[in-house]
Amino acid sequence: MHTEHHRWWSPSLNREMAMKVYGHWGKPVVVFPCSRGRYFDYEGMGMIEAIAGFIDAGKIKLFCVDSVDEECWFNFAVSASDRNGRHECYDRYIVEEVVPFIRTHCRVAQERVIINGCSMGAYHAVNFFLKHPDAFEGKERPCLDRLLGTRRESRLALVVPADELFPGAPLRLTSDVRICNFHYRFDHRHFLA
Repeated sequence: MHTEHHRWWSPSLNREMAMKVYGHWGKPVVVFPCSRGRYFDYEGMGMIEAIAGFIDAGKIKLFCVDSVDEECWFNFAVSASDRNGRHECYDRYIVEEVVPFIRTHCRVAQERVIINGCSMGAYHAVNFFLKHPDAFEGKERPCLDRLLGTRRESRLALVVPADELFPGAPLRLTSDVRICNFHYRFDHRHFLA
């Protein structure tokens, strides 16, 4: 499998950032690492091996990015406002640096990029998808229950006061989203899942 390592100084983050590319051709996919993870974790957790057939066949080309979760959401030494500010820098890094890099690398001027992640990476994927629909796209896919051939109803109830949501929260970006058999609804008082 073709792989490449890339590093550059990010003016958005004022630090060096790393990325690993998997594949020679295919639909570009940004992969966000898990909580406090690094760009090489997706491979280390066996995910590259699990989808190697799609990469080698040129169906997808992965761009595994680094995170700054440790500097924003998990940095409890600073205020919530400062954590959110650092995340906004990461947002600029992804949208103004990574997406143009991917478009140049793949030789597609306006390609919308698929985004993926697990754990905190899934949060990033949803957040970027909702906040930047011009840059990112999603693909409808069946629920895990259907993939595994099981049929069970999944229900989750979570109440979060709206004033505890940070300004860029995915829930502030949409008022009604259906994901598998979960229904997320946001009103001005609570988020119910």
